[in-house]
Amino acid sequence: HNGLFDAKMLIRNIWMEHATDYTGMMEGLKYFKNFDDTMILAYLAKNATTKVSLKLKEVALEYVGNYAIEIQDITKYTKAEILKYNLIDSLATFYVYEKYKRERHSRPYREIFKPSLSPLIKMMLVGLPLDAHRIHEVHSILTAKEKVLNEQIQLNTQIQKFNIDLQAEACEKTNAKLKKLVKPLDEFEDIEFNPSSHPQLAKLLFEELELPILEKTKSGSPTTGATVLKDLENHTEDEDVLDLLKFIRDLSEVSKINGTFIKAFMQEKDFLHGNLKLGGTQSGRLASNSPNLQNIPAHGPMGKLVKSCIIAPDGWLFAGADFSALEERVGAILSKDPNRIKVYTDGYDGHSLRAQTYFADQMPDIDPTSVDSINSIKDKYPELRRISKGPTFALQYMGTAYTLHKRTGFAMDQAIKIEKAFNKLYKVSQEFNAHNTKIMEDQGYVECAFGLKLRTPIISQCVLGNSKTPHEADKEARSANNAITQSWGMLLNRAMNATNARIEEAGYSTDILPCNMIHDAGYFLVRADPTYVKFLNDVLIEEMEWNDDDAIRSTSVPMKAALEVGKSWDKLTQLNNNATLEEIIDVFPILTGSD
Repeated sequence: HNGLFDAKMLIRNIWMEHATDYTGMMEGLKYFKNFDDTMILAYLAKNATTKVSLKLKEVALEYVGNYAIEIQDITKYTKAEILKYNLIDSLATFYVYEKYKRERHSRPYREIFKPSLSPLIKMMLVGLPLDAHRIHEVHSILTAKEKVLNEQIQLNTQIQKFNIDLQAEACEKTNAKLKKLVKPLDEFEDIEFNPSSHPQLAKLLFEELELPILEKTKSGSPTTGATVLKDLENHTEDEDVLDLLKFIRDLSEVSKINGTFIKAFMQEKDFLHGNLKLGGTQSGRLASNSPNLQNIPAHGPMGKLVKSCIIAPDGWLFAGADFSALEERVGAILSKDPNRIKVYTDGYDGHSLRAQTYFADQMPDIDPTSVDSINSIKDKYPELRRISKGPTFALQYMGTAYTLHKRTGFAMDQAIKIEKAFNKLYKVSQEFNAHNTKIMEDQGYVECAFGLKLRTPIISQCVLGNSKTPHEADKEARSANNAITQSWGMLLNRAMNATNARIEEAGYSTDILPCNMIHDAGYFLVRADPTYVKFLNDVLIEEMEWNDDDAIRSTSVPMKAALEVGKSWDKLTQLNNNATLEEIIDVFPILTGSD
């Protein structure tokens, strides 16, 4: 149960003499080529839009009862108690296996999940290569940035007024508890706004600044996350408030990067191994923790800083290949929407096409029937093209005009106009979503990529499409429809599994090493030799561009990917697909940083 963790620990401690003993790693992996993981079997049997626990003690509760002990410190227990605990754990695992073993024959288990186990163990054992010197440099950069942002926040006139209110409130509360001696206000002048305090931030935003509450937690408290802070910028024109919102958002991001990723990097030596997890998402996509690498910023200054810490050791190169617009391509194929497909067949710029649809009255010189005219929006109306991205993101994940009004600040009449334009443009996609929702209503589940079932227990008990339909049912429909497209992220699992098998068949097991999967990209360490780089470039891209599945087979919208190679993650050079050995040799000085 959760064999990825157990196998990783066993191989590292029994077969590997040190962290880069890849020969020992491959010897140990021989013993984990063919095993069943009861956690994955339980996941496939229970996967649903509602919360599902896959913990062994909870999945086997009716058989073993509550037998937990505090395993973080086993010195609290006798040897007999620990052995009894281990025995119950083993019996519980066999019970769960018997309970869910039918899932061993299901398509997602046979084709994706079980074949992923050995490659994922290898990835965790290899890990992402770290450079300690660069990590400390980045830590210093981010710490200095945190200091500057804190100072900018405290100098903001809105915060200076808010600090006086906080000091007065603290003075009043303190004096209310005192019977005789009363403390003056100046004794509280050291109290100032703490941006990481959710209560203080909520009080500032929604009471002091009187900004609208855009989201609430389950308990009813207003949320103050990064997305909300960004959306609140659409609800004010006060430059002071806009500056403040940006400072707080930037500080939150910097503190998160410094306190999560850089902190985790500093705790490791030469490699970040982390934990990869199958069955951690509704869509079947890979999850991770310690830290959650799926949350590494993909772009921008913060992403570049984090990636600059990942540097291949001497004699090696770092390589990664990312799917090109995977969700958009899959969505076009599955829905068969002509207006989504023509982006790939006719050469339309998708953002420009949507911008013209939403704001046609503001660009009278654009011919909606001409590809060149539509694509010229990128140069002629860049601001309208930029503004179009927010509504598109919200609407393609099944938001509404109300979402646009509330989150992006559009007037309600304009938000309704944009929603109607979007629904008209993507009429076929809306019909596809409605069809899927009807399936959920009728059978209580929907099938995702490779036959993965996602159960929809709320919808199956409701009548949809009327005023009495619960909000939770509509929310479940959105979540499940999004998962249908997102589940095809498992194409990366399939590609990495196939690539790993071909690497081992070629005898390159200790020369080309898979080291992680993040978002829609797979990453490798490859020896600094053009032969190995060419092999990886040919094989990985071929496997990533695979579309030999009835659901996504398409000649008009093919899968696309490209390999990037270099010494550090932030400075990779893209190779041409099917590049010859001579072409790779020509650019090798650039790849190795010796040019």
